[in-house]
Amino acid sequence: MQLILAIPKTIEAVLFLIIILKLNKKYKGLSLKERPQLNTLYLVGLIGWLIYITLDIFIYIIAPLSFTELTPIGVYTGYDSQFPSLFIANILRDIGFFGALIISWCYFVAAFNIKFGEKQTHHFFGNNRIIQALILTSSIVLSAGDKIKVEINEGNASVNAVWDGIEGAFVAIVILLFVTSVILLSITLRSSIPSISDDIFRRRIKILILGTVFMACGHIYWLGLSLLLKIPAVFEFLSIQFWYVTAHWIGHMLWTLSPIFIFSGFSIKNHTINQ
Repeated sequence: MQLILAIPKTIEAVLFLIIILKLNKKYKGLSLKERPQLNTLYLVGLIGWLIYITLDIFIYIIAPLSFTELTPIGVYTGYDSQFPSLFIANILRDIGFFGALIISWCYFVAAFNIKFGEKQTHHFFGNNRIIQALILTSSIVLSAGDKIKVEINEGNASVNAVWDGIEGAFVAIVILLFVTSVILLSITLRSSIPSISDDIFRRRIKILILGTVFMACGHIYWLGLSLLLKIPAVFEFLSIQFWYVTAHWIGHMLWTLSPIFIFSGFSIKNHTINQ
C-alpha cells in the first residue's frame, strides 16, 4: 500500500523540484542574499517542502520494517528503540516536518513583505534576533512533537501520521501561518494605496493567494481526514483500498497545486512588485 502511495508523493516531489529549478533560474548566478527578498523567500520555502515530501516517500515504507507477526496488537509511536525502523522513521519525520515549517514561515514572511515592503520585512525578521530565536525555537519544538505511528491489528501493519492531540495542535499552528498569509495578501489586494491599482500587480497577488490557499487546504484536508477516521463508518469506508488510495491522491494533489500557482505568479511580466 505504501509503495502505491509513493506514486503521488513522487509526482509531487518532482513537480516541486522542476518549479524550484525554474524559479532559481530567474536569478541564476546570484546568491540568495543578492536576490530580491521575495524570490528568495518563495524559493527557500519550496525547497523546505521538497525536503518534507521527499522524506515522506520513504518514512512510511521504513517505519513498519522492524515489526513481525509476533508483535502484539497495539499502536506504537515515537522513538521506540525496540523498533529501530520506527525510531529512524520518526527522526526522518522530524527533519521533514522542519522542512514543512520552513515553507509555512517563508510563505508568511513573503506575505508580510508584499504588505509592508522589503525594508520593513528585513528590519522585523532579518535584524531582530529575538524574533529569529522565537521562530527557530518554536520550529524545533513543533518538529520534535510531530510523530508517526504504526498500528498492528490482526497481523497487519498500518502507518499513519499522528494528527490528533498535541500533534494536531502543532499542525493547527502550521495551518494558522498559511491562513494568516492569505489574510495579509487579501488585505494588500483590497488596499486603497494608489500603486496597488495596477491590474497586473493585482493578478499576481491573486495567484499568490491561490498558491498559499492550496497549501493551507492540503493541511486542513489531512487534519480533517484524521478526525473523520475516528468515525467508524468513515473508517470502514476508507478501509477499502481504492478509496484509501483516492483519499491520499486528493490530499497530495492539493499540495501540488501550490507551487504551480506560486510560479505562475512570478511568471507574470511586471516590475511593480519586487520579485
